Amino acid sequence: MTDKKLTDADIVKALEEISHNENLKRYSGIPKVAECALDLINRLQASVEYYKQNRNKYQDDVMYLSKQLDNLQADNERLKKEFIEQKLKNIMRLETSKEIEAEAYKECIEKVQTIICENTYPDFDKNGKAVNIWKAKAYKDIDNLLKELVGDA
Repeated sequence: MTDKKLTDADIVKALEEISHNENLKRYSGIPKVAECALDLINRLQASVEYYKQNRNKYQDDVMYLSKQLDNLQADNERLKKEFIEQKLKNIMRLETSKEIEAEAYKECIEKVQTIICENTYPDFDKNGKAVNIWKAKAYKDIDNLLKELVGDA
């Protein structure tokens, strides 16, 4: 034997020669081992070839899925931003509504106070104690105020 390294092709060629050598077949099981080794090499080469052919397909699938993931993450970020913006708008609208409601209550109380002041007069009970007497018109004025506030005026 030489010190030169054998290539894969050299090894396969040697195994084929051994597996077909009639002299070796008569005296040992080496040709059978060589046949099995060749069969193993052929199956491994077929597997390698299969994976080489499908590698591009898998790489394409990975690239496609990677792009899909990027798109989904971008959509997720956009939706989160829109959701937060909508929540802030709702909060601002709610705060504005509360301010308007508070102003309406304040206005209502001021009107009720005015009605009460305009429609009461002092009177005295049996013991001579001063009491406020409502004029009948006060009830009607308060009812009108209520209708005005709820939109039935």
